Amino acid sequence: MHALTAEKPMIADYPMRMLPSFSLTEKDLPAIKNWRVGKKYKLEIEVEQVAMSKDEYGKSPMEARFKIHKVGEKEMMNEEEKQGRKGYY
Repeated sequence: MHALTAEKPMIADYPMRMLPSFSLTEKDLPAIKNWRVGKKYKLEIEVEQVAMSKDEYGKSPMEARFKIHKVGEKEMMNEEEKQGRKGYY
């Protein structure tokens, strides 16, 4: 059995894949003007699921498509939460 981590979830029998990426402008999220490449930030995103699909043979995982309605900077973690993440923050 494979060890699972919060950073890289894995479904049995399916290879790992990178999560999707997306772009924002400063009009979408003004805070990005002060952010730096290579740093990690937390976002809160409101999405609407607009589609769902699975291949006709049922061999691939379920896939869902989303439309982003709102995006904002998520409140920063407190010190206790940071300590609990052991270097992942």
